[in-house]
Amino acid sequence: MTIYPDEPPTPTSDAIRAWYATLLGAMSRGVRPDQGVFVAPLPPLVASARATDFRTAHWAMDSATDAGEAEEQDHWCARAFFSQRQTHCALLFAGDLAEWDGGAVLWIDGAPMAVPRASDGSSRIDDAGEWLDPHRFAVPLGGLHAHPRATVKLTSHGLGDIRGLWVYDTATHTARTVLPPDDQAWHHPVAAMVGGQLTVYATPQDRQDGRVAWRENARRVTG
Repeated sequence: MTIYPDEPPTPTSDAIRAWYATLLGAMSRGVRPDQGVFVAPLPPLVASARATDFRTAHWAMDSATDAGEAEEQDHWCARAFFSQRQTHCALLFAGDLAEWDGGAVLWIDGAPMAVPRASDGSSRIDDAGEWLDPHRFAVPLGGLHAHPRATVKLTSHGLGDIRGLWVYDTATHTARTVLPPDDQAWHHPVAAMVGGQLTVYATPQDRQDGRVAWRENARRVTG
């Protein structure tokens, strides 16, 4: 991450900072991740914000991804991910581990996403994702404690050591969940669009080697 020097505030950067302060305040008051501001639409200025606005709001930018990612740098609890040409923005907030239950809550283009949740209402998605193409956003999904290959129960945000993927399509406004088969242990799955098909590799190395764990229309997709 590259941390940029201070820039003069703008109405949008002020709105980002005010919105983030609201999230922190709600978290400190014990508001649940499935309640209140965490499931409310973003303020209009925040919903339309893009990389330059987050930089002006003093979020750290990922220069390696050509301004494709920004992260709040005071508490490191929120990240923004921008699609190609910054047509879309995904915002994830995971809170402080000491005060926050479960994974991240998510907004895409200002709309709160109905992410998979545990029985207590906490989110089951990780706090970082990626745009697979101009309109599909993928984020790892945890909480798969009943999976036959699950071994570690206490991990970051309590999501366990087995991961699936949750993918949202902004063109159709639909989401799908891809889960590992019982005989596969996906710890760090990677998604990609290959030949127009959603494709999953069990590890980054598998992607480099071309070893496909799951491909759209080849295995059952739930969600």
